Amino acid sequence: MGFWGAPDFLALSQDAAGVVRGVRMRQRGRELHIVRVANALNADPAVAAAEVLNKLGSSRSSWFLLGVNLDGGEYFQAEMPDVPSREMFDALRFEAPREVMGLPDDFRLQFVKRPNPDAGDTVRVDCYLFANSALLKLGQMTETWRRKLDCFIYPLLALPAELPDDACVWL
Repeated sequence: MGFWGAPDFLALSQDAAGVVRGVRMRQRGRELHIVRVANALNADPAVAAAEVLNKLGSSRSSWFLLGVNLDGGEYFQAEMPDVPSREMFDALRFEAPREVMGLPDDFRLQFVKRPNPDAGDTVRVDCYLFANSALLKLGQMTETWRRKLDCFIYPLLALPAELPDDACVWL
C-alpha cells in the first residue's frame, strides 16, 4: 500500500533517555492530522514500542514509520556536486569509506540533499550508513509486534534543512 493510500499513519522514535514516543495520524485531503500521541519507558525498547503501539490503537493497515539509530549506524555530512539521486547514491557509496572507519562490506545508506546557497553548484548531503545485519535485527524486533515496518529513517535525516531561530528540536 502506498503512503497516501493508508487510512492511518504511525511514527515511532526513541530518545536518548530510552523513552519511545509515537503518534498516530489520519489523512484529510493531502494533510495529516494528529489523532493520538503516546509514550512509554521500558528497559527493553521493543516492549516500550509495543506498549506505545497499543496505546495508539493502531491497526495492521496503518502505514508504519520508525525513526531510529540502528546499531553501528554512522552519520556524516558531505559537500557534493548537485547531481541526480542515482548518481549521488553511487558517489556516496564511493565516498563512504573515507568518511567512516570500519565500514562493513554490506552497508546500506540513506541520504538527504540539502540546499547550500553559499557554495554555488554543490549541495550539503546528510548521509546515514548502516550494516545489513542491523536492518535484519530491526525486522526481527518489529515481528514481535506482529506488524510490518513500511519505512525507517535516521532521525536527523527527517529534520527540515532550515529551522527557525526559536525552534526547539529534541532528539
